Amino acid sequence: MLFVDREAELQVLEEAYRSGRPELIVVYGRRRLGKTFLVQRFLRGRRGLYMVANYSERGLALLDMSRQVSLELGIRARFEWLTDLLLMAAKLLQPRPLIVIDEFQRLADTGLLGELQSFWDQWSHELNPMIILVGSGVGVVERVALSYNSPIYGRVTRVLRLAGFGYREARVFMDGWLPEDRVRGYSVFGGTPYYLSLIDDHETLEDNILRLVLEPGAPLHEEPLVILWAETREPDRYMAILEAIASGASRLTEISSYTGIPREQLPKYLAVLENGLGLVERVYPLGMEGKPRYARYSISDLFFDFWFSLVKPNLPLIERDPRSMLPRLMEAVEMRAGKAWELIAKEHMLLLRKRGEIHFDRIGGWWWKGTEIDLVAVDEGSSTVYFVECKWGEADNHTVARLRAKAEAFPWRRGRRKERFIIYARRVKRLQNEPNTTIYTLEDVEKDFDQDKPMVENL
Repeated sequence: MLFVDREAELQVLEEAYRSGRPELIVVYGRRRLGKTFLVQRFLRGRRGLYMVANYSERGLALLDMSRQVSLELGIRARFEWLTDLLLMAAKLLQPRPLIVIDEFQRLADTGLLGELQSFWDQWSHELNPMIILVGSGVGVVERVALSYNSPIYGRVTRVLRLAGFGYREARVFMDGWLPEDRVRGYSVFGGTPYYLSLIDDHETLEDNILRLVLEPGAPLHEEPLVILWAETREPDRYMAILEAIASGASRLTEISSYTGIPREQLPKYLAVLENGLGLVERVYPLGMEGKPRYARYSISDLFFDFWFSLVKPNLPLIERDPRSMLPRLMEAVEMRAGKAWELIAKEHMLLLRKRGEIHFDRIGGWWWKGTEIDLVAVDEGSSTVYFVECKWGEADNHTVARLRAKAEAFPWRRGRRKERFIIYARRVKRLQNEPNTTIYTLEDVEKDFDQDKPMVENL
């Protein structure tokens, strides 16, 4: 098992542990993002108590956690109150009690979070504990732990919300593949740590897709359905919305027409998909942020996009003969790699900014009346604008010429700005010198990411 990156999150936990103050920390995010893995890595080498809330009924939850405490700490006890459980654990784990409750959102309706509040208010300053609450179900966690009505509102000292990996981290799991296949693999499995951990990079990408997604009983065969059923109250509606966006519907009217869900009802579902689950992204042309008429919706999670675009529409054929579908799917994956390449280009530009090689304040796509530019980055201070074309193929002088022509339509400080042009391409074909133009090939991008590798540990 690989533990990859999460350096910033580990640093937050380390700082909390060394703070010398009572700490009540919430670690949460969508399922499969590695929350438990993160906390267990933090616990390594430390004496602490790790419990899982397996039940949502008070009596069963306390009985089960009593058994866990007995096993973890080597005692025989049955607790009638969570306050007593935490008090004994904190006393046994001195001088710095470290207590983790995983899947704590299951305690939402048990009254046990109120008992946690009582323990915290009465004993935290005397016993100086560090309690970490780990939760899935983003909406539930935010309601039961972070909202004004939560019993522990105002007591939480730090909040960590985990997100998926970018290409910098995801490529670690595909190290045995050629760079082209890493990009293709990223376009399929995206940045969810659990999905990436299943990859066997000694096998081909095709074999991994077959083994992990297509075959009956494959671990990711119906993964998006599992997540939607676990995380939402109306999974059918969320499924229909994701199907609509995957089919090309990007505006509210189009999504409503595809799903039959009234337009005025869509924002509440899209807010859950966007802010709660991180599966959907609402994007605007650069400079037009916040103007609803220009908003587009896309599936931001690459695996969900792959599954709803290519797997779900073909499920009857896939379940009949999964291997026969591979050639068709791999053709589509080659097309999808272009979207992943655009995301990688944006990530690479952010890396260049971190290094100080370029500077910009804002970055995003831009479109207007049929003209579309993959990425535009603006540096307000120097009046510099970077126009970026991402091409999953060969770039030549015509590529640069088309980008220059499109750039003329961009309105920001037209006539008094400095223009720079950047081409991201898998390969370059007989490209003559172009002024104010930089070319990054896949090889260049891979070298830069090699110089900025994340932390990797074998566990």
